[in-house]
Amino acid sequence: MSKSSFKSQVENLLTEGQNKLYQGDYQGAANDYTKALKIDSTNINAYIGRGNAYAYLKNYKAAMNDYTQVIRLAKEEADAYMNRAVVRCALGDKQGTIQDYQKAANLYAKQGATDERKEALARLQNLQQCLPHSSN
Repeated sequence: MSKSSFKSQVENLLTEGQNKLYQGDYQGAANDYTKALKIDSTNINAYIGRGNAYAYLKNYKAAMNDYTQVIRLAKEEADAYMNRAVVRCALGDKQGTIQDYQKAANLYAKQGATDERKEALARLQNLQQCLPHSSN
């Protein structure tokens, strides 16, 4: 198979995964992103997409692993820090949540993404809203 054929296959899987996410088929989306990663293990969009699918499935540890992998591959990927902060918050890791929101806000500022920076800072200010409540 040619390099462009692999790239096309990955792009198709990313599109299918995104569509499944929008439709609420989170497991199907995770499966598509996993298939894409088997072809291209460095694809940041596949890791972010699969991390999002895992987060919706409340598989927070798997989501955290995917967002952390994105950060390993691309340290300037602000969305990965933002998403990982949400997952850390769900897991009750307040210190990690604060660090990730701050890092996301700083990266968004560097990239000129004003709205995203404001969102990260707002979430940082309202941390008690995202920390787990004792239930069950």
